[in-house]
Amino acid sequence: MFRVGMRADAETAISNLIAKGELGFVLAVVATRIQHINERDGYEAGDRALEAFADRLAGPIGPARRLFRWSATSFIVVSRSLRKIAPGNIDGATMAVFGVWPADNARGLFHRIDEYVAAHLARDQAA
Repeated sequence: MFRVGMRADAETAISNLIAKGELGFVLAVVATRIQHINERDGYEAGDRALEAFADRLAGPIGPARRLFRWSATSFIVVSRSLRKIAPGNIDGATMAVFGVWPADNARGLFHRIDEYVAAHLARDQAA
């Protein structure tokens, strides 16, 4: 699997956009079926599914679009362009776009992303 930045790297990338006064976008993507795969087929199968999921998200990674692992089953894509952010429909995933505005509060944005991820993981576990 390619190198995916981790959450601390994502927070730094977002904070840098804000500090530079640049508009940006964050696509939060939650893999909603991984827990079911882990329970049904084991963690090795879940890891393979998560790797395939990340590969699908990778797209054209570059300086204007970067992929990070946000939590165990969620990823974010940080981009300066809304056109370059969307990976299309991914079966077994839910997605939301967050704006990164100049003078935004980075911690507030991280909290909103965490709430989105938690809500969708809780919904998936309840199903």
